[in-house]
Amino acid sequence: AAAILEFTDIACESLRAAGGVIHSPREADNRSGIISWELPGRDPQAIRKACLGQGVALACRSGRLRLSAHAYNNAADLERLLAVLREM
Repeated sequence: AAAILEFTDIACESLRAAGGVIHSPREADNRSGIISWELPGRDPQAIRKACLGQGVALACRSGRLRLSAHAYNNAADLERLLAVLREM
């Protein structure tokens, strides 16, 4: 659980740096391994499709992207996501 929360903390920082807006609670007692986020002005379905093409699994829920971290996720997975966002 601690590794998942650490991964999602880093993912949130990285997504914010890429212009993302995090909608999931990130306070210590309320954060989880699921991040709901968006890139303002960008189509979440198009982002999801581009990510899936590069082996990055995301879901779309209520017009936002959803990243669900697991114990096997690592920095390389996050870098693949960020690379797709940079390419778009």
